Amino acid sequence: VVEGFKGNRELNGDEKKTVELYLDLNYEMIDDFLVKQNKQRLMVRLSRAICSRGWIIAHYQPYIKNGIYVPYCMPWDARYSAHEFSGYDGLQWASHRTWRNGSDLKKEYPDAPVKDDSALLEVVTFLDKEFQEVWVDNVKVTPQPRQGEQIVGQLIDYKGRHNLGYVPVVIQASPSGPGFEGKDAIKHEGESA
Repeated sequence: VVEGFKGNRELNGDEKKTVELYLDLNYEMIDDFLVKQNKQRLMVRLSRAICSRGWIIAHYQPYIKNGIYVPYCMPWDARYSAHEFSGYDGLQWASHRTWRNGSDLKKEYPDAPVKDDSALLEVVTFLDKEFQEVWVDNVKVTPQPRQGEQIVGQLIDYKGRHNLGYVPVVIQASPSGPGFEGKDAIKHEGESA
């Protein structure tokens, strides 16, 4: 159920339905994208993350590609993620480490240092308020546009700069942990039940 305001009045029933429909379609499109990547659906992955890791972390950066809205969302494993918050300025940067095979990397990053198509290579994605960088085996790589592809909106350019003004990563601790504020609170923050 959606609650909210438009100006100084509460949303009416039709407006609430519009927002709910948008959110439902957004989730469906994210699920379609994840399934095409041979990944589990979003809510399954987020539920597993809350129960096993205590943290939800995802790179979320919607854009428009060839006139079609793409709600890009890739959940990250908290074990291989790092980030920094800074008081009122919020999230300063986030990074994620994973491993991918060489043939998949070459399709997206032609300049990736791939010697063996079947070898697993370490991939580190780093995002801050201005840049997105991808490193493959300690070599910075750049994505290449596909032939005829037109991408508009708040996306990265091919030098790694984006125009968002914020870090496009969502980070949230599990809401089911103990929630105490003692001297060891940071150590136990995000623990699941």
